[in-house]
Amino acid sequence: MDNITALAATHDIVAASEARRAELLELAMSHRPVLLLGDSEASYELIQQAVDCLSNLGGGRDVLVVVPLGSAEDGTVTGSRAVCSGALHADAKELLVDIVGGGVVYLGPELMAAANYRLVENGLVATQTAIAAEAVALGNAMDVPPELFLRAIGGAAGSSWSFKALGPRMLSVSDAGPKGQAFDEAVQSLSDVLDVARDSGVYAPQSALALQTYVAASNVVAQRESSAQAALLWNQPRGAGTEHISVTVTPGPVSKVGFVGLGAMGLGMANVLRKAGIRTVGHDVYPPSMDKFAADGGEVAPNVVLCAEDADVLVLMVMSAEQAHEILFVQQAAAALAPNATVLLMITASPSSVAGLTTTLARVRPDARLLDAPVSGGSTRAADGDLTILCAGIDAYEGGKEAHAGPALTVLSALSSAQGNTDNLVFVPGEAGKGAALKVLNQHLAGPCITASAEYLALARRLSLPLLLTRDLLLSGPAWSFIMHHRGANMLNGLLQPPTAMISIWPKDLGIVVDEARKRGSAAPMASHAHQQFILGKANGWGADDDASIVRLWRAQGIDVTVGDDE
Repeated sequence: MDNITALAATHDIVAASEARRAELLELAMSHRPVLLLGDSEASYELIQQAVDCLSNLGGGRDVLVVVPLGSAEDGTVTGSRAVCSGALHADAKELLVDIVGGGVVYLGPELMAAANYRLVENGLVATQTAIAAEAVALGNAMDVPPELFLRAIGGAAGSSWSFKALGPRMLSVSDAGPKGQAFDEAVQSLSDVLDVARDSGVYAPQSALALQTYVAASNVVAQRESSAQAALLWNQPRGAGTEHISVTVTPGPVSKVGFVGLGAMGLGMANVLRKAGIRTVGHDVYPPSMDKFAADGGEVAPNVVLCAEDADVLVLMVMSAEQAHEILFVQQAAAALAPNATVLLMITASPSSVAGLTTTLARVRPDARLLDAPVSGGSTRAADGDLTILCAGIDAYEGGKEAHAGPALTVLSALSSAQGNTDNLVFVPGEAGKGAALKVLNQHLAGPCITASAEYLALARRLSLPLLLTRDLLLSGPAWSFIMHHRGANMLNGLLQPPTAMISIWPKDLGIVVDEARKRGSAAPMASHAHQQFILGKANGWGADDDASIVRLWRAQGIDVTVGDDE
């Protein structure tokens, strides 16, 4: 931003926060172009008023609006990132605009485009921070150790800048590090978003709920500094328990893996194992899924018993714990397993349902073990063997039985670390069910982030911002999230099929989140509303489509974020 002062030779420069009508009138009478600086103290309304005044008084005067943004390092406005819009003269372009080098990004001739972009970015940051605060509260209520929570979710689909940078403050792990947006800045940003959304006819429920989170938290925050203080609304004690586990199990040879569930993620996972030289026999209730695996060179079985027969590892990638119970104990796949086999339950389920499956397996097959190992990352990472896996129950192999876990560890390593990312395999201390708890928290973060990303891309479209550039900018600063990176691309591409993950999983997964929050007395309004949005999407007949296509809810207001070839 130092280059702005160099433009004083050719431009009249005025800060929007300090501009007065008389000064703007004087500028309007000048023959030089005007650089209007939307400094951090300037609200959206002040920039709008200054732009309107210059436009009305100047009768088409050349005006360039420059707006600084929050940094990717700590979320505060340092001048390292900025956007501009309006009349871009050659001298200003030379000094300011350098997209490749990270300079001031030009958003086009529309005067309010730069302010509109900052409105979108700041609102999304504040919303994602409120989502993180809500999930942190549930994590504490579930007694999830804070450092384990941060470490496990950092590389998962629920990860965002707000969670990674501000999570330590929210979880009372550290008072050092970024403070992010100021508390009052978050409130003002969301208020501005809701005013603009109202006036332009944009559905903005997550922004509205986020604002209510901050308003309620303001009653319990003595000295409002960081937006991370939104977490104080819940005033939950930090989670208890062991942060780390020492794993003595080493990978061992695998004679056969039975793999039930060859859906969007399961097919890629089964192929990873097959390509790793592990004999993998697949089964799915949907015959075309088995046909795909067979066409890839995989071996298939007509039923779950033959799939599980003599397998030393059985992977379950089905929809629910109820289906897992049906497969293991009603259809009797558990009875068909090899001696000392391991069942890898890799789905999203409630901690109590996982504990129930573990108890039943111990009664039916005392020699077998169940590892609670839910996955995160989507179909692309599944096919690359790059999934985040949250594995609990490994300590059930202590007491001379460690060798029995060797085949399971080989499978887990192949599915998580094929690209060399060994941190993807997170061992969770405690019994089966503890991994499920972390996956619940991941879904709490990810589900609302999907609908919030859709909400803000819809707002950006309504404000006529260039969507591809808008997404790139969001990913370059504190609005970053795995969801905007991955699902945001799917939204702009209009992806329906084949799905990364289906809309139909979210009524179940967020239903588990909401139910766990209710049981533990931890309010979860943002997760609850996202839950209802996905229920609506499924009711609209979109259940089998990519979950990013929930953005179609905004088509009711005439907003389509699909990017055409001419954009």
